[in-house]
Amino acid sequence: MYAGVAPRPGALPPPAPAPIAAPPAPVGPAPAGPFSTARVKEIVRSQYDAMTPCYTDALERDRSLRGTIEVHLAIAADGTVVGATADKAGAGEPGVSGEALVDAGVVSCVEAHFRGLRFPETGRGLVNLVYPVVFAIE
Repeated sequence: MYAGVAPRPGALPPPAPAPIAAPPAPVGPAPAGPFSTARVKEIVRSQYDAMTPCYTDALERDRSLRGTIEVHLAIAADGTVVGATADKAGAGEPGVSGEALVDAGVVSCVEAHFRGLRFPETGRGLVNLVYPVVFAIE
């Protein structure tokens, strides 16, 4: 109840404040080095082997599966990934839409890997970028 105000009979208490969403827990210490395009590429490329099963597992369903997944990243000032999303247009229909790989399973798997990445401190607050990941049979 509010100080100095008597409650009305049958009045409902004021609503509780909405909880504030906590940022994801850091994955580990921020990698050494300054935040730069080259450093972002280096960190993402170091995880390509971990992302490969996202694609190879889907190839068992569709041998012609190929294309690019454009991951939209939001990186907080401390280097944690606070958002990683990609277009799932045509989700549920494995294959290629233009040059975009739109297999929902592959896209979701790649997004999950990007969410687990950690970058150096940005030095400039929140950074938004798009990182293309190309999958094709060699």
